[in-house]
Amino acid sequence: MGSLDCNVIWLIFRVMYEDTNLNSNEIDEAYFISKNKNKFCYSEWITRLINKSNRFDVNKAIIGDLDFEECSDFVISF
Repeated sequence: MGSLDCNVIWLIFRVMYEDTNLNSNEIDEAYFISKNKNKFCYSEWITRLINKSNRFDVNKAIIGDLDFEECSDFVISF
């Protein structure tokens, strides 16, 4: 786990998945971009949290550490 990065941008996407029987399942997925660490990350933990609670109160949930180990590097100008 990395330390809390104060320059995090959260992105919440509503995603629709379809299985082979054309059954659809809609969920919200949480991603974050860390400006300081140049990382783009999918947050499985926050995704589960917002889908379980049906609310977007992720700021209170991330007080602590964010996991940057499974993130992708990115190059972007802010």
